Amino acid sequence: MKLYLPLLGFLAVVGLFGFGLWWNSGHNTTLVPSPLIGKPAPDWKLPLLYQPTQTLDKTAMLGRPYLI
Repeated sequence: MKLYLPLLGFLAVVGLFGFGLWWNSGHNTTLVPSPLIGKPAPDWKLPLLYQPTQTLDKTAMLGRPYLI
């Protein structure tokens, strides 16, 4: 029985991977509904990590995607 445990573990991982592929094949995973899409981001001002005396704000990132 100990000889089959690695095989059973591998088959379980492959089975879960296959189930995930099957489950997502019928769903559009690129669309994420959010009430925040299309609304302006709030104002923010943060210090730079490498130069804490300088700050970065929303106006410096206009037109570019960012994640805070």
